[in-house]
Amino acid sequence: MSTSTGASSSGRRIALVVGVNNAPNSLLPSLDHAVADAEAMAEVLQQHCDFELLEPPILETQATSDKVKDAVRRL
Repeated sequence: MSTSTGASSSGRRIALVVGVNNAPNSLLPSLDHAVADAEAMAEVLQQHCDFELLEPPILETQATSDKVKDAVRRL
């Protein structure tokens, strides 16, 4: 069970960070800052909010549906 603050039942604060500027096959326009924002958020969560990242941020082409789903399951 986790709380809204991200704390797990073990008291750990864990996070999964994903950033994609250019989603393949999307009809929506590309984003300008999603990757940079994800990298910055990961740094802030670790350095200032006592979060442990589940894994390094999943960015751009690495952020496939399967990889993100697997990471959410592990979270």
